[in-house]
Amino acid sequence: MKCLSVEADISTIIVQQGNVEWWLPPENAKSGQINLRCTWFTLTAKPEDLSSPDQAIIGEEMLVTAALFVKLDSAKNLP
Repeated sequence: MKCLSVEADISTIIVQQGNVEWWLPPENAKSGQINLRCTWFTLTAKPEDLSSPDQAIIGEEMLVTAALFVKLDSAKNLP
């Protein structure tokens, strides 16, 4: 099985008020796109600040469970 990868700029998520959805072509693939939905959460020590996973996907159909591995290249001026 071949591993596919895409690159996305995290600053876009922050600028777009915490939510962004992209369709990105994977590197080294002949065709297809990966749907990437990202949400930026503010750091907190209170668990009640996070909604339950069930409420986070209301109206969305869960099709696939996947693992996301993030390689952080650099981090500057984080909020």
